[in-house]
Amino acid sequence: ACFLPGTIAVALHHGVIPRGEGHEEVAEGILKTCIDMYRMTPSGIAPEILSLGPGNTPEVRRNDRHNLLRPETAESLYFVGLLTGKPRYRRAAWDMFAAFRAGSRASDGAYTSLDDVYAQPSRRRDDMPTFWLAETLKYLFLNFAPPTLLPLDGWVFNTEAHPLRIFPRGAEAAGAAAAAAAA
Repeated sequence: ACFLPGTIAVALHHGVIPRGEGHEEVAEGILKTCIDMYRMTPSGIAPEILSLGPGNTPEVRRNDRHNLLRPETAESLYFVGLLTGKPRYRRAAWDMFAAFRAGSRASDGAYTSLDDVYAQPSRRRDDMPTFWLAETLKYLFLNFAPPTLLPLDGWVFNTEAHPLRIFPRGAEAAGAAAAAAAA
């Protein structure tokens, strides 16, 4: 569910869902839960799966205490941060990166999934998922890049976080081509 705040933020930015109807608050509320998943563990790294029990009490089963270096929270921090401009999302991204650096960085500089984010130190797995480099680190980096680097009106991100340029269509494209030729 930690991808959802980012999806809501992009939809709000592009007018797919209207502002002022509580969607911003929903996105920020879900993202707060995702951030809290990182903050509630001794390692500062979120468990792979968390359930909310009675009274919204976080519950993590023993088999769900691992972490696979997934990008969804970093992605949502980026998009919600762009939408709101609130520095707390950048701080949360830094805390997330620092926790990964302290807890999942191997001696050779690679990063690895963890068996138990509650154990200090956690046993490291012998793997580094490709999405760690392609998505998680990219979104963590983008949290600190100027918002003008990849503005959402000019770029779209595919499912692997690769930015793709949005090219104008029709009369808009003709005007852009004429302006480029005149320059």
